[in-house]
Amino acid sequence: MNLSALDHLPGAHLPGILTQAECADIIALWDKPESLGSVQASPHNGLSGGYRLFASPLPPLYTKLHERFVGPVTALVDRWAALLADDIEYAAQHIERTVRRTQRGGPTALLSAYNVGDTTPLHQDPVNSYPLLVSILLTAPGRDFTGGEFVLTETRPDMPEKPVPLVVPLQQGDAVVFPVRERVAQGPGGPQRVPVYQGMSRLLSGKRLMTAMFV
Repeated sequence: MNLSALDHLPGAHLPGILTQAECADIIALWDKPESLGSVQASPHNGLSGGYRLFASPLPPLYTKLHERFVGPVTALVDRWAALLADDIEYAAQHIERTVRRTQRGGPTALLSAYNVGDTTPLHQDPVNSYPLLVSILLTAPGRDFTGGEFVLTETRPDMPEKPVPLVVPLQQGDAVVFPVRERVAQGPGGPQRVPVYQGMSRLLSGKRLMTAMFV
């Protein structure tokens, strides 16, 4: 699995992570309260759509996904931490995340569903104990919904001009891997921390479902 795009872009697009059948199996979990707990997005933060967090233990498919991603993700964030070894705050955050990951032993996952008119302004999730988020599109654009493009952007200290958003062309079963808070990029003075923001354009028709896993 190649996550090297994250050295240059706010996200890495990974096609074909799930099959159509696997997507359907996850979608079916939406209406199974024994494995999910419902959490609605808070109106005050501008988010829309519905979110359901998985209860523990997670379905076996997520364990397999976690095993597939955890090695490449760990290697990437370890390399970033080495580049920012002189950044005391970043180094401390990296150590804390490593300890939590060891104690936790597995991922935290959720499902999200969006209906016509829903949108997500550019934002960062209020989670700082995971370095990266893996989001996988479960429904098919053009067939199940229109609109609802996945958008990433970032603010670079060495590029104060308005950033150009990255629209990730996700298809059903594709994943996008992006930082929960920030990535590390080379700047004029060496490695620097670059905050990353995620969002979704307005859903024009149909229903759009994604699953996400913090790694």
